[in-house]
Amino acid sequence: MSLVGIYAKNCEEWLMVDLACLMSDVTSVTLYDTLGAESTEYIVNQCELKTIFCTADKIELLAKSKP
Repeated sequence: MSLVGIYAKNCEEWLMVDLACLMSDVTSVTLYDTLGAESTEYIVNQCELKTIFCTADKIELLAKSKP
């Protein structure tokens, strides 16, 4: 099973990524910044996400959680 993370607020790009996942038989995993950095890191590790689509404002938060 292929998993892809989506880390962005609701916007057109979020919808396009989700629809692309649906059309490609890929499961999207939503990451919510309102849950905090620890929860985001937990979800990424638990799902073993290799690919995360994100908006520019989320890149720094993701980079901080990467060891």
